[in-house]
Amino acid sequence: MPLAQLISPQQLAERQKAGGCVILDCRFALEDPDYGRCSYAEGHIEGAQYADLERT
Repeated sequence: MPLAQLISPQQLAERQKAGGCVILDCRFALEDPDYGRCSYAEGHIEGAQYADLERT
């Protein structure tokens, strides 16, 4: 499944260094309710928090 990229990894690193940045991982798949949580558990951006769009 292709992922959309709104900013580059370098831009994200700069924003993280500046502070006050909250990163939410909200990956999902309509056909698999556990996809997002499983993908997050397998790997995510350091400091990111998982936001379950189906259960929150």
